[in-house]
Formats: sequence, C-alpha cells, structure tokens
Amino acid sequence: MSYGSFIREPDSRERALSSWYSSVSSGRAELMRRRLSRLSRRMYLPQRWRAKPSNEFEAWENPAIPAGYTYLTQFLAHDCVNTSVPTSVLADHGIVRNGRSVAFELETLYGSGFDGCAHAIAADERDEFAPSKLELGTIRMAEAGKGECPFRDIARSKEVDRNGIDGGLRGVRIADDRNDNNALVSQITVLFTLFHNCVVDMLGPRSCPQNGSGRTQAFYARLFLDARSICVDAYRSVIAKDLMPRLLHPAVYARYVSDDAPFIDAGAGGDVTREFVHTLRFGHAMVRPHYRVNDLYERREELIDVLLTTSRGRPWRLPLDETWAVTWSKFFALSEARPNASRRIGPSFSTDLMSGQVFESIDDTGCVGLAYRDLVSGAGL
Repeated sequence: MSYGSFIREPDSRERALSSWYSSVSSGRAELMRRRLSRLSRRMYLPQRWRAKPSNEFEAWENPAIPAGYTYLTQFLAHDCVNTSVPTSVLADHGIVRNGRSVAFELETLYGSGFDGCAHAIAADERDEFAPSKLELGTIRMAEAGKGECPFRDIARSKEVDRNGIDGGLRGVRIADDRNDNNALVSQITVLFTLFHNCVVDMLGPRSCPQNGSGRTQAFYARLFLDARSICVDAYRSVIAKDLMPRLLHPAVYARYVSDDAPFIDAGAGGDVTREFVHTLRFGHAMVRPHYRVNDLYERREELIDVLLTTSRGRPWRLPLDETWAVTWSKFFALSEARPNASRRIGPSFSTDLMSGQVFESIDDTGCVGLAYRDLVSGAGL
C-alpha cells in the first residue's frame, strides 16, 4: 500500500515516520509540543464558517456528506493501517510496519480469517451455517417479543477480576478491538457482520447436498471464504464509487478513477508514511456534537456518550439498549428522510473531543483531547 504527494516525489527521509522522528531534537520537540498544545485548544473554539449550506442546516453542518461516512471512514482507516503502537507515541519506536497484509480486504472485520480468528466466528448449534458466520451480540429490548432482531451489537464478553468481582462486559469478541472505540463505529461493524452472515445464508443452501453429508470443516471454510470475497468486492465498490467521490475534489477523483491512475509513491513499501498518518485523521473534524441514532423517544445522543458507550468506557451499561440500534437512514441518504449531516471539514473539532476522560494527556504538557494528539502525530513528536 503506497501513498504520495501531488507536490513532488518524496525523498527518502520523508517516506517513513521513523526517519522524520530521528531528525527532531529534544529541545525543539518540547517547544513544538507547547505551541501545539496552545493551538489544539483553539481548535475547540467556535469556527466562523463563511456561509450556511441552507436554512435547514447549521453553519457547521455538511449535508453533502451524511454522518455515516464519518464512521465508515474510521472503519476503513482501521482496515488500512494496523500497528501495535499508537501513532501518538510512535516517536519512541523505530521502524513502524503496517500490520495489514493487503489493503481493503476487510481484515479489520475478518482478522486472520477462518482459521486465524476463531473468537470472531459464530457458534450456534441451531444455525446450520453458523461455523461460517461472524459472531454478533444482543441488545437489551424494552419490550420482548416485538419481532425485532435483537442481534444488533458486536459480540462482547464478561470479565471477572482476580477477586471474583464481575467487571461487566469489558471484553470484545471481534477481530479488531478498535472497532469498539465508540458506539457508532461498533454499529458499522455490526452492519458489515450482518452483511457477511446474510451472504452466508444465501450461499449455504446452494453449496452442499441437501442431506448435509458434505458439511465438513472444508465446506464451512469454503463458504466463509466465498462470502468474504463477495463482501470485500461490495466494500471496495462502496469505497470507490460512493465514499471517494464525496471526500475527494472532483478533479482529483477523476484523475484516479481512470485506468492509468498515476500512483506516484510506489517505493514506500510497508512503512506507515508520515503524510498518510496525518491526513488520515481528517475524519475527526467530521464528528458531530450530537446524533439522532433512531426514532425511539425522539432524543439525540451527545457525542460524549457515543465515545464512552464501549466495553472500555462504560462496561456496566452494556449490552447496549435499543436506543443505540442505529436506523441507517439517519446516517446515510437511503430515503426521503434527512440523515444527520457530518461536520464541515476544517480546523475545528466538536468540544467533546477535548474530553480528558476519553483522550487523556499523553506527555508532560498535560494537554488532553484528540486535537492535540492529531497535531503531535502529524508533527512527528
């Protein structure tokens, strides 16, 4: 997976994060951290947008990109890059390798595959094709027996400490635990899981004898792989034909949609490039201060609750209740109903992203919040 710049060919020192970090002296780094700390705090102040998109929207809203693309982009980012070291502390490490073997193969959903990620595979004796499916968790329904599907959460597990005290649903049974970083990216993960399982149900009856004699481990592995292949093709189509046209300038998109697209940095190899790590964080500016998740109770969820409703943040409030089961027409343009708009992309963040409860200080400046982490990462400090 390679990335480059339209300005010029990157030189060798700019290709990898490690070479950039080695060029920053400790004294200069401390000064830059203090300046970035002050700058990051300004990013939470109200932004003066030049014009409102229309009277139906706030000045900070971007109706051209519904809010679901914010979290689809986060899911995609997890699928692109997987390192064992957070980018906010990469300066203390040497060469940083991308743990993803191939780009856009849904490794963030499937992990190492049928044999290599067994904890994410469903286990249900009542479902004849369960060995080929991905596991889901249930939500708490206010009224049982309403005929609604309860399997609308990622799979979670209880953890008990050494004293035998129940710590709640602190564990997640998914391939990439970053997909539990907030309640909405976990719902995107649920959506792709449901898609995979639906494809398995469609392919399964066509793939084996009716008497069940051919349902061996090899059969389930092949069914899993066939369903994965279909899901990956659909996922790549969404990226190329729906997500990218919304995010890229039309001229840039037209340049790369052609058959002879110029990928100008073919020599980067597996290193996580400096410019990509920094640019990838643009999606943080798209995060809204609040969301309407569904039509239950006519309420909106504040961003701080979106960020904390996770196995790490509030395990005692899990499993999710039905107020967190996303109605997708609220996040994508699927009907005449108006979805949540994303936030306009600019040097301005929603104030809940400054929360020290979620984004605590990472260095001696004591500065909390996501904006500071982004600036420090981009500066290579």
